[in-house]
Amino acid sequence: MAECGEILEGFLCPICKADLGSEHQLRIHFQDEAHKEHQDVFKSLKDVFEKAKKKILKIDDEVYVPEFSSNVVPISEPHSSTLFRFEPQEIGEFRCHTAYFRELRNKRLERYTAETNKLLIRLGKLMLDLPVDPLKRKTHEQAIVPWIDDRDVKLCPSCARSFNMMRRKHHCRLCGAIMCHDCTRFLELSEAKKMINMSFGSDGEPNEGASTSIVKNFPPFRPLGRSSSNNSLNSVLSLVDAKTGEQHLRLCIHCKELLETREKLKETRNLKPIISQFYERLQLYITEVDQLCTLYCKMCQSLNCGEKTHTVVEAQELRGKILTLAGSIDNLSKKIAILGTKDVENPPKGRTLQLQQNIKIATNYYLKDRVIGLPSVPTELAFKSLQESRR
Repeated sequence: MAECGEILEGFLCPICKADLGSEHQLRIHFQDEAHKEHQDVFKSLKDVFEKAKKKILKIDDEVYVPEFSSNVVPISEPHSSTLFRFEPQEIGEFRCHTAYFRELRNKRLERYTAETNKLLIRLGKLMLDLPVDPLKRKTHEQAIVPWIDDRDVKLCPSCARSFNMMRRKHHCRLCGAIMCHDCTRFLELSEAKKMINMSFGSDGEPNEGASTSIVKNFPPFRPLGRSSSNNSLNSVLSLVDAKTGEQHLRLCIHCKELLETREKLKETRNLKPIISQFYERLQLYITEVDQLCTLYCKMCQSLNCGEKTHTVVEAQELRGKILTLAGSIDNLSKKIAILGTKDVENPPKGRTLQLQQNIKIATNYYLKDRVIGLPSVPTELAFKSLQESRR
Protein backbone atom coordinates (compact mmCIF):
# COMPACT_ATOMS: atom_id res chain seq x y z
CA MET A 1 0.00 0.00 0.00
CA ALA A 2 2.83 2.33 0.78
CA GLU A 3 4.53 1.62 -2.57
CA CYS A 4 1.48 2.22 -4.76
CA GLY A 5 0.28 5.12 -2.56
CA GLU A 6 -3.21 3.71 -2.25
CA ILE A 7 -5.18 3.70 1.02
CA LEU A 8 -7.28 0.56 1.46
CA GLU A 9 -10.22 0.30 3.87
CA GLY A 10 -12.42 -2.59 5.06
CA PHE A 11 -11.83 -6.08 6.52
CA LEU A 12 -8.38 -6.54 4.94
CA CYS A 13 -6.14 -9.52 5.33
CA PRO A 14 -2.81 -8.25 6.68
CA ILE A 15 -0.93 -10.81 4.60
CA CYS A 16 -2.55 -10.86 1.18
CA LYS A 17 -4.35 -7.49 1.49
CA ALA A 18 -7.65 -9.04 0.34
CA ASP A 19 -10.95 -7.36 1.44
CA LEU A 20 -13.15 -10.09 2.97
CA GLY A 21 -16.22 -7.88 3.58
CA SER A 22 -17.00 -9.01 7.16
CA GLU A 23 -15.34 -10.12 10.37
CA HIS A 24 -16.63 -13.68 10.00
CA GLN A 25 -15.20 -14.07 6.51
CA LEU A 26 -11.93 -12.59 7.70
CA ARG A 27 -11.65 -15.24 10.46
CA ILE A 28 -12.37 -18.05 7.98
CA HIS A 29 -9.80 -16.66 5.62
CA PHE A 30 -7.16 -16.69 8.34
CA GLN A 31 -7.95 -20.29 9.16
CA ASP A 32 -7.62 -21.32 5.51
CA GLU A 33 -4.95 -23.77 4.46
CA ALA A 34 -3.36 -21.10 2.35
CA HIS A 35 -2.24 -19.26 5.46
CA LYS A 36 -0.94 -22.18 7.52
CA GLU A 37 2.57 -20.92 7.12
CA HIS A 38 1.53 -17.69 8.79
CA GLN A 39 0.01 -19.30 11.89
CA ASP A 40 2.37 -17.42 14.17
CA VAL A 41 1.25 -14.11 12.74
CA PHE A 42 -2.36 -15.24 12.99
CA LYS A 43 -2.00 -16.18 16.67
CA SER A 44 -0.32 -12.91 17.53
CA LEU A 45 -3.00 -10.88 15.77
CA LYS A 46 -5.72 -13.01 17.40
CA ASP A 47 -4.23 -12.42 20.84
CA VAL A 48 -4.03 -8.70 20.21
CA PHE A 49 -7.66 -8.68 19.06
CA GLU A 50 -8.89 -10.64 22.10
CA LYS A 51 -6.99 -8.42 24.52
CA ALA A 52 -8.39 -5.30 22.90
CA LYS A 53 -11.90 -6.75 23.03
CA LYS A 54 -11.61 -7.63 26.73
CA LYS A 55 -10.22 -4.22 27.52
CA ILE A 56 -13.09 -2.48 25.75
CA LEU A 57 -15.71 -4.62 27.53
CA LYS A 58 -14.04 -4.01 30.87
CA ILE A 59 -14.14 -0.26 30.35
CA ASP A 60 -17.83 -0.41 29.48
CA ASP A 61 -18.59 -2.37 32.67
CA GLU A 62 -16.70 0.07 34.86
CA VAL A 63 -18.40 3.21 33.60
CA TYR A 64 -19.78 5.20 36.63
CA VAL A 65 -19.10 2.26 38.96
CA PRO A 66 -16.25 3.93 40.92
CA GLU A 67 -18.54 6.86 41.78
CA PHE A 68 -21.24 4.68 43.38
CA SER A 69 -19.22 1.68 44.43
CA SER A 70 -19.34 2.68 48.10
CA ASN A 71 -23.12 3.05 48.07
CA VAL A 72 -24.11 -0.14 46.24
CA VAL A 73 -26.04 -2.57 48.40
CA PRO A 74 -25.80 -6.29 47.61
CA ILE A 75 -29.08 -7.78 46.45
CA SER A 76 -28.69 -10.77 48.75
CA GLU A 77 -28.36 -8.56 51.83
CA PRO A 78 -31.40 -8.90 54.12
CA HIS A 79 -33.53 -5.90 55.19
CA SER A 80 -32.48 -3.91 52.09
CA SER A 81 -35.45 -2.29 50.37
CA THR A 82 -33.54 0.05 48.02
CA LEU A 83 -30.71 -0.41 45.61
CA PHE A 84 -28.65 2.50 46.89
CA ARG A 85 -28.12 3.97 50.33
CA PHE A 86 -27.77 7.72 50.40
CA GLU A 87 -26.47 9.69 53.32
CA PRO A 88 -29.11 11.67 55.27
CA GLN A 89 -29.56 15.19 54.01
CA GLU A 90 -29.62 18.20 56.27
CA ILE A 91 -32.78 20.32 56.47
CA GLY A 92 -32.39 23.32 54.25
CA GLU A 93 -34.12 26.66 54.28
CA PHE A 94 -37.85 26.65 55.01
CA ARG A 95 -40.57 29.27 55.01
CA CYS A 96 -43.69 29.52 57.16
CA HIS A 97 -46.91 30.10 55.21
CA THR A 98 -49.27 30.18 58.21
CA ALA A 99 -49.74 33.94 58.15
CA TYR A 100 -50.46 33.90 54.41
CA PHE A 101 -52.91 31.03 54.84
CA ARG A 102 -54.75 32.81 57.66
CA GLU A 103 -54.95 35.98 55.59
CA LEU A 104 -56.54 34.13 52.66
CA ARG A 105 -58.86 32.18 54.94
CA ASN A 106 -60.02 35.29 56.79
CA LYS A 107 -60.77 37.08 53.51
CA ARG A 108 -62.79 34.14 52.26
CA LEU A 109 -64.63 33.72 55.56
CA GLU A 110 -65.42 37.43 55.66
CA ARG A 111 -66.79 37.27 52.13
CA TYR A 112 -68.98 34.25 52.89
CA THR A 113 -70.11 35.77 56.19
CA ALA A 114 -71.04 39.04 54.52
CA GLU A 115 -73.01 37.24 51.81
CA THR A 116 -74.81 35.03 54.35
CA ASN A 117 -75.70 37.96 56.60
CA LYS A 118 -77.02 39.87 53.59
CA LEU A 119 -79.23 36.92 52.71
CA LEU A 120 -80.53 36.70 56.30
CA ILE A 121 -81.37 40.41 56.33
CA ARG A 122 -83.22 40.09 53.03
CA LEU A 123 -85.00 36.98 54.29
CA GLY A 124 -86.17 38.81 57.38
CA LYS A 125 -87.47 41.72 55.33
CA LEU A 126 -89.28 39.35 52.98
CA MET A 127 -91.06 37.59 55.82
CA LEU A 128 -92.00 40.81 57.60
CA ASP A 129 -95.56 41.80 56.60
CA LEU A 130 -95.68 39.05 53.97
CA PRO A 131 -98.84 39.61 51.86
CA VAL A 132 -101.42 36.87 51.53
CA ASP A 133 -102.33 37.58 47.93
CA PRO A 134 -99.80 35.99 45.49
CA LEU A 135 -99.73 39.02 43.18
CA LYS A 136 -99.11 41.39 46.07
CA ARG A 137 -96.47 39.02 47.40
CA LYS A 138 -94.61 39.20 44.09
CA THR A 139 -94.61 43.00 44.24
CA HIS A 140 -93.45 42.82 47.85
CA GLU A 141 -90.56 40.48 46.92
CA GLN A 142 -89.47 42.64 43.97
CA ALA A 143 -89.49 45.75 46.13
CA ILE A 144 -86.99 44.18 48.56
CA VAL A 145 -84.81 42.24 46.11
CA PRO A 146 -84.61 43.56 42.50
CA TRP A 147 -85.09 40.79 39.95
CA ILE A 148 -82.85 40.40 36.91
CA ASP A 149 -84.53 41.25 33.63
CA ASP A 150 -85.71 38.14 31.78
CA ARG A 151 -84.34 39.46 28.49
CA ASP A 152 -80.77 39.54 29.81
CA VAL A 153 -80.55 35.77 30.48
CA LYS A 154 -80.89 33.26 27.62
CA LEU A 155 -79.57 30.14 29.39
CA CYS A 156 -79.89 28.78 32.90
CA PRO A 157 -76.68 29.73 34.79
CA SER A 158 -76.64 26.41 36.66
CA CYS A 159 -77.36 23.81 33.96
CA ALA A 160 -76.71 25.96 30.83
CA ARG A 161 -79.97 24.81 29.19
CA SER A 162 -82.07 27.17 27.12
CA PHE A 163 -85.47 28.41 28.23
CA ASN A 164 -88.65 27.61 26.32
CA MET A 165 -92.34 27.04 26.91
CA MET A 166 -91.66 23.87 28.90
CA ARG A 167 -88.65 25.27 30.79
CA ARG A 168 -89.74 28.57 32.26
CA LYS A 169 -87.67 31.24 33.97
CA HIS A 170 -87.85 31.61 37.75
CA HIS A 171 -86.25 34.17 40.08
CA CYS A 172 -84.46 33.65 43.36
CA ARG A 173 -86.20 35.59 46.14
CA LEU A 174 -82.93 36.44 47.91
CA CYS A 175 -80.58 37.46 45.09
CA GLY A 176 -82.90 37.98 42.11
CA ALA A 177 -81.02 35.57 39.85
CA ILE A 178 -82.77 33.59 37.12
CA MET A 179 -82.81 29.79 36.98
CA CYS A 180 -84.97 26.98 35.65
CA HIS A 181 -87.31 24.85 37.74
CA ASP A 182 -84.88 21.91 37.92
CA CYS A 183 -82.21 24.16 39.43
CA THR A 184 -84.64 25.66 41.95
CA ARG A 185 -84.42 25.03 45.68
CA PHE A 186 -87.26 25.72 48.11
CA LEU A 187 -87.12 27.02 51.67
CA GLU A 188 -90.18 26.50 53.86
CA LEU A 189 -91.42 29.57 55.69
CA SER A 190 -91.22 27.77 59.04
CA GLU A 191 -87.51 27.06 58.43
CA ALA A 192 -86.95 30.64 57.34
CA LYS A 193 -88.63 31.89 60.51
CA LYS A 194 -86.38 29.63 62.56
CA MET A 195 -83.26 30.96 60.80
CA ILE A 196 -84.26 34.55 61.45
CA ASN A 197 -85.13 33.98 65.11
CA MET A 198 -81.85 32.12 65.73
CA SER A 199 -79.93 35.16 64.47
CA PHE A 200 -81.05 37.01 67.64
CA GLY A 201 -79.66 36.41 71.11
CA SER A 202 -81.61 35.16 74.09
CA ASP A 203 -81.95 38.72 75.39
CA GLY A 204 -83.68 39.89 72.23
CA GLU A 205 -80.65 41.78 70.91
CA PRO A 206 -79.57 40.94 67.38
CA ASN A 207 -76.46 38.89 66.93
CA GLU A 208 -73.57 40.00 64.77
CA GLY A 209 -74.77 40.62 61.24
CA ALA A 210 -78.49 40.59 62.07
CA SER A 211 -80.69 43.45 61.00
CA THR A 212 -81.89 45.73 63.79
CA SER A 213 -85.06 46.53 61.86
CA ILE A 214 -86.32 42.94 61.95
CA VAL A 215 -88.49 41.93 64.87
CA LYS A 216 -87.70 38.75 66.69
CA ASN A 217 -91.10 37.07 66.58
CA PHE A 218 -93.13 36.95 63.39
CA PRO A 219 -96.91 36.66 63.33
CA PRO A 220 -98.34 33.28 62.34
CA PHE A 221 -98.56 32.66 58.60
CA ARG A 222 -101.99 33.05 57.10
CA PRO A 223 -103.26 30.84 54.27
CA LEU A 224 -102.81 32.19 50.78
CA GLY A 225 -105.76 33.86 49.08
CA ARG A 226 -106.44 34.11 45.37
CA SER A 227 -108.79 35.54 42.85
CA SER A 228 -110.78 33.57 40.30
CA SER A 229 -108.18 33.93 37.51
CA ASN A 230 -105.99 31.07 36.33
CA ASN A 231 -102.84 33.14 36.84
CA SER A 232 -103.71 33.54 40.49
CA LEU A 233 -104.22 29.79 40.81
CA ASN A 234 -100.81 29.11 39.25
CA SER A 235 -99.20 31.64 41.57
CA VAL A 236 -100.73 29.97 44.62
CA LEU A 237 -99.59 26.52 43.51
CA SER A 238 -96.04 27.78 42.93
CA LEU A 239 -95.86 29.10 46.51
CA VAL A 240 -97.08 25.90 48.23
CA ASP A 241 -95.23 22.61 48.59
CA ALA A 242 -97.14 19.86 46.79
CA LYS A 243 -96.16 17.21 49.38
CA THR A 244 -96.47 19.01 52.72
CA GLY A 245 -98.85 21.79 51.68
CA GLU A 246 -96.65 24.34 53.47
CA GLN A 247 -95.74 27.71 52.00
CA HIS A 248 -92.17 28.14 50.79
CA LEU A 249 -89.78 30.56 49.09
CA ARG A 250 -88.04 29.89 45.79
CA LEU A 251 -84.23 30.13 46.03
CA CYS A 252 -81.26 29.42 43.80
CA ILE A 253 -78.68 26.75 44.56
CA HIS A 254 -76.02 29.22 45.74
CA CYS A 255 -78.27 31.01 48.27
CA LYS A 256 -79.68 27.75 49.61
CA GLU A 257 -76.20 26.29 50.09
CA LEU A 258 -75.03 29.37 52.01
CA LEU A 259 -77.99 29.15 54.39
CA GLU A 260 -77.60 25.39 54.86
CA THR A 261 -73.88 25.77 55.54
CA ARG A 262 -74.65 28.31 58.25
CA GLU A 263 -77.21 25.99 59.85
CA LYS A 264 -74.81 23.03 59.80
CA LEU A 265 -72.09 25.17 61.38
CA LYS A 266 -74.44 26.18 64.21
CA GLU A 267 -75.44 22.56 64.80
CA THR A 268 -71.79 21.48 64.89
CA ARG A 269 -70.93 24.15 67.45
CA ASN A 270 -73.87 23.33 69.70
CA LEU A 271 -73.64 19.57 69.38
CA LYS A 272 -71.66 17.80 72.10
CA PRO A 273 -69.70 14.63 71.32
CA ILE A 274 -71.30 11.46 72.59
CA ILE A 275 -68.37 10.82 74.94
CA SER A 276 -69.03 14.21 76.57
CA GLN A 277 -72.70 13.33 77.02
CA PHE A 278 -71.80 9.99 78.61
CA TYR A 279 -69.24 11.63 80.89
CA GLU A 280 -71.70 14.30 82.07
CA ARG A 281 -74.22 11.60 82.91
CA LEU A 282 -71.48 9.67 84.71
CA GLN A 283 -70.64 12.75 86.81
CA LEU A 284 -74.29 13.17 87.76
CA TYR A 285 -74.42 9.57 88.97
CA ILE A 286 -71.20 10.00 90.94
CA THR A 287 -72.47 13.21 92.58
CA GLU A 288 -75.70 11.50 93.58
CA VAL A 289 -73.81 8.49 94.98
CA ASP A 290 -71.58 10.79 97.06
CA GLN A 291 -74.61 12.46 98.60
CA LEU A 292 -76.36 9.16 99.31
CA CYS A 293 -73.21 7.58 100.76
CA THR A 294 -72.76 10.48 103.15
CA LEU A 295 -76.38 10.11 104.31
CA TYR A 296 -76.03 6.32 104.53
CA CYS A 297 -72.93 6.55 106.74
CA LYS A 298 -74.77 8.89 109.11
CA MET A 299 -77.72 6.50 109.25
CA CYS A 300 -75.47 3.50 109.99
CA GLN A 301 -73.67 5.44 112.70
CA SER A 302 -77.00 6.42 114.26
CA LEU A 303 -78.33 2.83 114.13
CA ASN A 304 -75.13 1.40 115.62
CA CYS A 305 -75.52 3.83 118.54
CA GLY A 306 -79.07 2.60 119.17
CA GLU A 307 -80.74 5.90 118.23
CA LYS A 308 -84.32 5.96 116.94
CA THR A 309 -83.76 8.70 114.34
CA HIS A 310 -83.67 6.19 111.46
CA THR A 311 -84.90 2.66 110.95
CA VAL A 312 -83.13 -0.41 109.62
CA VAL A 313 -85.52 -0.62 106.66
CA GLU A 314 -84.69 2.94 105.56
CA ALA A 315 -80.98 2.21 105.69
CA GLN A 316 -81.40 -1.01 103.69
CA GLU A 317 -83.46 0.77 101.03
CA LEU A 318 -80.85 3.51 100.78
CA ARG A 319 -78.08 0.94 100.44
CA GLY A 320 -80.00 -0.78 97.62
CA LYS A 321 -80.38 2.55 95.81
CA ILE A 322 -76.63 3.19 96.15
CA LEU A 323 -75.81 -0.24 94.72
CA THR A 324 -78.18 0.36 91.79
CA LEU A 325 -76.46 3.66 90.99
CA ALA A 326 -73.08 1.96 91.32
CA GLY A 327 -74.16 -0.62 88.72
CA SER A 328 -75.25 2.19 86.39
CA ILE A 329 -71.88 3.91 86.86
CA ASP A 330 -70.02 0.68 86.07
CA ASN A 331 -72.09 0.01 82.94
CA LEU A 332 -71.68 3.58 81.71
CA SER A 333 -67.92 3.47 82.20
CA LYS A 334 -67.76 0.24 80.20
CA LYS A 335 -69.69 1.89 77.38
CA ILE A 336 -67.23 4.77 77.39
CA ALA A 337 -64.27 2.35 77.29
CA ILE A 338 -65.54 0.55 74.16
CA LEU A 339 -67.06 3.62 72.50
CA GLY A 340 -66.29 3.54 68.77
CA THR A 341 -64.06 0.45 68.92
CA LYS A 342 -66.39 -1.46 66.60
CA ASP A 343 -66.00 1.18 63.89
CA VAL A 344 -63.69 -0.45 61.35
CA GLU A 345 -63.06 2.65 59.24
CA ASN A 346 -62.37 5.19 62.00
CA PRO A 347 -61.76 3.52 65.39
CA PRO A 348 -60.54 5.57 68.37
CA LYS A 349 -56.79 5.56 68.82
CA GLY A 350 -54.03 7.44 70.53
CA ARG A 351 -55.05 9.87 73.24
CA THR A 352 -58.76 9.37 72.58
CA LEU A 353 -58.57 5.65 73.31
CA GLN A 354 -56.30 6.28 76.29
CA LEU A 355 -58.80 8.81 77.70
CA GLN A 356 -61.65 6.31 77.43
CA GLN A 357 -59.60 3.63 79.20
CA ASN A 358 -58.53 6.08 81.92
CA ILE A 359 -62.19 6.95 82.63
CA LYS A 360 -62.95 3.26 83.06
CA ILE A 361 -59.98 2.75 85.42
CA ALA A 362 -60.80 5.84 87.50
CA THR A 363 -64.42 4.70 87.81
CA ASN A 364 -63.32 1.27 89.09
CA TYR A 365 -61.10 2.89 91.73
CA TYR A 366 -63.97 5.16 92.79
CA LEU A 367 -66.41 2.27 93.20
CA LYS A 368 -63.91 0.23 95.22
CA ASP A 369 -63.08 3.15 97.49
CA ARG A 370 -66.55 4.62 97.90
CA VAL A 371 -69.16 1.89 97.51
CA ILE A 372 -67.52 -1.43 98.37
CA GLY A 373 -66.19 -0.09 101.69
CA LEU A 374 -69.58 1.05 102.98
CA PRO A 375 -70.47 -0.10 106.52
CA SER A 376 -73.14 -2.78 106.87
CA VAL A 377 -76.58 -2.16 108.32
CA PRO A 378 -77.26 -3.89 111.68
CA THR A 379 -80.02 -6.48 111.76
CA GLU A 380 -83.30 -5.95 113.61
CA LEU A 381 -82.20 -8.10 116.57
CA ALA A 382 -78.85 -6.35 116.78
CA PHE A 383 -80.57 -2.95 116.64
CA LYS A 384 -82.96 -3.91 119.47
CA SER A 385 -80.08 -5.09 121.62
CA LEU A 386 -78.27 -1.81 120.93
CA GLN A 387 -81.36 0.11 122.03
CA GLU A 388 -81.65 -1.89 125.25
CA SER A 389 -77.98 -1.39 126.07
CA ARG A 390 -78.39 2.34 125.37
CA ARG A 391 -81.17 2.50 128.02
